[in-house]
Amino acid sequence: VQITERVQELVASFIREGKDRISTQEAITEEGLGAWTAAYSQTVLRTNVSRAYSAGRMQTARDPEVARALPALLYSTSRDSAVRAGHAPLDGFLALTTDPVWNTYAPPNGFNCRCSIRLVSAAELRRKGVSVDSLRSGRAVPAGVEITEGFDAAPDAGLYR
Repeated sequence: VQITERVQELVASFIREGKDRISTQEAITEEGLGAWTAAYSQTVLRTNVSRAYSAGRMQTARDPEVARALPALLYSTSRDSAVRAGHAPLDGFLALTTDPVWNTYAPPNGFNCRCSIRLVSAAELRRKGVSVDSLRSGRAVPAGVEITEGFDAAPDAGLYR
């Protein structure tokens, strides 16, 4: 837990400083967080960066003024051959920003998950043939969705608040 917290602090500093290309292994080693392999270091950092960005999106989405203009979230995969079978059913999933479904299914939903969420306006919903009212009763998660154990909590829960 302490290493995870330190990696998350490191990720936050990278985001604040606007660093776009970093050597994860060097950064983690310089911070004294462990002599991990490059692949493991990259997985830890990539997963934590994804969680931090998703947490920011969720916090923005939950702001009542933002939710009035952008009432829904859309789940997207990267739509390539590497998308996990357990994440693919969520591609295109729409729900209100206030829907509790996001407390479990907002990405990342596993290590190295490349899925994302984005805010959707009422106008875009109308273009998709979906009304805000039709989303008010809540949305059922599509069959076949699988979330990696430990990733079934809202990304903005805990340390990123």
